[in-house]
Amino acid sequence: MTPRIRTARRWSSRLTAGHHSSPPSRAASSATEPPRSAPRAASPHRTRAKWAEDGPYESWLRGSVDNSFMVPWTQLMKRVTGSGKTVRRVRVVTEPHSSYIQWEYATAHVNVAAGESIRWLPRHKLHEDLVFPVAGNDWWLFDDKLLAVGHFDDTGRVLGSEVTDDPETVAACVRVRDLLWASAVQHSEYTP
Repeated sequence: MTPRIRTARRWSSRLTAGHHSSPPSRAASSATEPPRSAPRAASPHRTRAKWAEDGPYESWLRGSVDNSFMVPWTQLMKRVTGSGKTVRRVRVVTEPHSSYIQWEYATAHVNVAAGESIRWLPRHKLHEDLVFPVAGNDWWLFDDKLLAVGHFDDTGRVLGSEVTDDPETVAACVRVRDLLWASAVQHSEYTP
C-alpha cells in the first residue's frame, strides 16, 4: 500500500458528496482517483482502547455530560442514513472496559439515534485464529471497495489515514468485518 494520509475531517465530506479532491469514499477506481459517487455503506472497525480526545472525555470523567461536540457528526449521520446509506460500527473491546470505552458506551446512544448501527464484541470472544488485517489498526471500509486505515501516535492522537483500494487488503477487511459483525452484540442488547 502506498500511504496517503488524510485528516479525519476530510472523511465526512466523502459520505455526503460525490466528487471531491480530497479522497476517501467507497467507489473510487483507484486510491489516487477521487470517487465518482458517494458511498452506499461505511463500516468502521475499532480495536483501540483509547484515542486522544480533548475536552468531552475529560469533562465526562469529571461527571459533566455534554454531547454537543457530537452535533456535526450526528447531523452528517442523519443526512447519510436518511438518504438510504448504511453506517455500521463494530467496537472490539476489552472487558472490563477502560474509562475511555465506558465513555464511548455512554455516548453510543447518540450515534444510534443519528442512524448508525453499533455492535460490541468483547475481545475475549474473538476467534483464536483471527488475524486482523492492516496490522490491527482501526479502519473504515467504504462500499467494500475502498479502505481508510487510521494511524495514531503513541498517545492515541490521530495522525491521519492511509487510503487504499488494493483488492487483497480490502477483501481481508471485508472478511473480518463480516465475521465481527456476525459475532458482535447490538448496542441495545450489550451490557458492559
